[in-house]
Amino acid sequence: MFVGRFVGSMRLILIKKIIEKIQLRRKTKVYLRDSSFVIVCPARSGSTMLVHYLRSNPKICAHGEALALGDVRDICSSYGVKICWPVDLKDGVIKELTHLKDQNPELFIYKILFDAAEHNLAGFKIKFDELELRQFEKVKNVIVNDVDIKIIFLLRENLLRRYISLYLAKYVTGITMVTDKSQLQKETTSIVLKPEKCLVDFMKQQELNKKYSQLFSEHRCIYTSYEQLVGNPKLELDSIQEFLGLEPTQLQTITLKTGEKDLNKILVNYDELYSFFKGSEYECFFD
Repeated sequence: MFVGRFVGSMRLILIKKIIEKIQLRRKTKVYLRDSSFVIVCPARSGSTMLVHYLRSNPKICAHGEALALGDVRDICSSYGVKICWPVDLKDGVIKELTHLKDQNPELFIYKILFDAAEHNLAGFKIKFDELELRQFEKVKNVIVNDVDIKIIFLLRENLLRRYISLYLAKYVTGITMVTDKSQLQKETTSIVLKPEKCLVDFMKQQELNKKYSQLFSEHRCIYTSYEQLVGNPKLELDSIQEFLGLEPTQLQTITLKTGEKDLNKILVNYDELYSFFKGSEYECFFD
């Protein structure tokens, strides 16, 4: 167990060192704006937890997946209040916001999502999978081309647990966020995963991590992981707040940690999977 966590942590440390070298090379660069940020992450990496943590700081306006396909949702500030109005009032607001998002995503980002209003700064989260879609090409270009946007990279060190979480949410429970302990029982289940599909997903996530680290290499970036946020939330959240230019304060989240700790209880074919990955760089995921 210790070896698995150690290898996962070392992988993240290496990524951080690469970013530090990039930042040293561009230390003379002048940034003109400090009021916007984007959380870039894979699915099932704890991004909703991080968003709610940041929202608990009154100086931060942290939107969720406000750019996701479909009607606008998960936005905060005055716009979040408006989409919670009675149905006869909120429908028009949602329609207008969705139209702007779909027709002019650049304007939607700067006029709506980066409008800090009474806050010091504003931002949103977006997943790797979304950035890979043709529909998000303009969104990706906005983030890449505006180097004043600060990037919070949120990763998942244990890619097996990430894949299990994704599989459960997508094919079994349908639960993507837990805020009540009564929901945790629904998360307890056993599944069978194909080793080959796990391998494809592991490799894909590694490629996406590398791709977007390079793509946003001109931005100011900070790296954290689900494991570090859960293991030492104060340390990680203090670092993120300092990165955003804020004095660290105690943050809270309404989300609860989900998932069974013992992989043997989750994976019916645990032994098959372990044998398949034994001796590979992915063996460390079987903690």
